[in-house]
Amino acid sequence: MTPNELIEYSNNSKCILIDVRTEREWETVGKPDGDQIGLKTYFVSIKNNEGSLNGNFVNDILSLNIEKEFEIAFICKSGVRSALASDMLSHENYKCINVVDGFEGNEGWLNVGLPVKK
Repeated sequence: MTPNELIEYSNNSKCILIDVRTEREWETVGKPDGDQIGLKTYFVSIKNNEGSLNGNFVNDILSLNIEKEFEIAFICKSGVRSALASDMLSHENYKCINVVDGFEGNEGWLNVGLPVKK
């Protein structure tokens, strides 16, 4: 699902967004501003700034206490880390969506003009 498709879909569904990029990416490139479009957004890194997998990632997500009736849309830079996150949380019985083209891809959040906060 592209970012634009996610926005349209989330208008009619119980859906939240989790950005799994690194803190460095959030600080230098920006963050999706879901508040401006009514999409609850969380920020949980799946990898650290050096590229190592966050061994607590699943527990970090579970600690958010997201109800199972919500679908979780994961976003990263281009869709690779978010696909991994979707797979990991699917094993916890969540319905997950991978946001293809992510935040910086050709049809990504940033490039299609969706709201961003720095």
